[in-house]
Amino acid sequence: MVSWLLFWPIAFLSANIRIESNFEPASITLSSRTNYKIVIHGTQSTPQGTVPQVSGLILSNNPRTFRSASFINGVPSIKTELSFDVRPQREGAFTIPAWQVSVDGKNYPVPSSTLRVLPPNQADIARQKAQQEQEKDLQEAAFLELTTERPFLFKGETTAAKLSLYLWERLPVTKIDQLPQKQGDGFSISELDQPEEKRNVSRGNKIYSVFTWKIGLTGALSGKHTLSFASTIRVRVKGSKNSPFGNPFFSDPFFGFGREQALEIQSNAYDFNVRDLPTQGRPVDFQGAIGSFSATSSIDLDRVSLGDPVRLKFVIQGRGNFSAMPAPTFPESDLFRSGPPAFSFEGNQITKYRGS
Repeated sequence: MVSWLLFWPIAFLSANIRIESNFEPASITLSSRTNYKIVIHGTQSTPQGTVPQVSGLILSNNPRTFRSASFINGVPSIKTELSFDVRPQREGAFTIPAWQVSVDGKNYPVPSSTLRVLPPNQADIARQKAQQEQEKDLQEAAFLELTTERPFLFKGETTAAKLSLYLWERLPVTKIDQLPQKQGDGFSISELDQPEEKRNVSRGNKIYSVFTWKIGLTGALSGKHTLSFASTIRVRVKGSKNSPFGNPFFSDPFFGFGREQALEIQSNAYDFNVRDLPTQGRPVDFQGAIGSFSATSSIDLDRVSLGDPVRLKFVIQGRGNFSAMPAPTFPESDLFRSGPPAFSFEGNQITKYRGS
């Protein structure tokens, strides 16, 4: 259902309102597009209405609007045009039936219009094939890749992951405009630090520069979720008619000439299952430490006078969600008084996944 509401200043209103509708062009092939146009003669008031849905056609929600007003032999002539972009989904004849548009509280009929959608011709097939090849070349020239240890996580669990940006050596990149951004609500990730850069990395039949970020990936919501990443780089193209989608970099472009253009990069969608933590065998005093750990404790003095401080050192080491792990609580006792703990972490300060 396509609805709209347009606000225009009322200049003048003709006594006779007449409405036309048609497709321009009225006959297209399956891979082409057309416009559904509604022309309202005689008013500049706000038209309101809902275009009927037709199975097999996709109409844009926001029509382009054009209006004109003039005097012909002293008689006002007004014309307002609404143009909806239309994309066919299959072959056949499609008719938008007659419907009504409201102007100043009065309804006026919009006549029916028919569109014929023909099978793709040879030019369409060649154009589609060329577009598919360009999209494939573009995907191979710059892409993001996520590497994880396994395809599932427990809720609250952190695992180490690597996010890599591959840039083909012949792609004239001037800078990474936007660092990779997470897309997906089921996970949280650690902050991206400076990436590790490797050059002359062979992949398929191309040579890449690879920028890799080590991240901590944490399951935030239980259930099946999809995770992907998007980034933006800037490339230099030779001329105003060229763009990355026209493959200008396949003809050995020069870094020092031309203009810059933003290029969006999208990773594949990765499916993960975030599982609820098991309840069977869970310790009574469990506070959220998830991973593989070992623990040791020691004191700095084993003989003191009454009132002298003793430092108790408790060390947890291994791999897991260190960033969400609370400090252990010291048991209450009539023999000792304890102060607040001092916390330190040795390991990757960004992911806080492996360390002590």
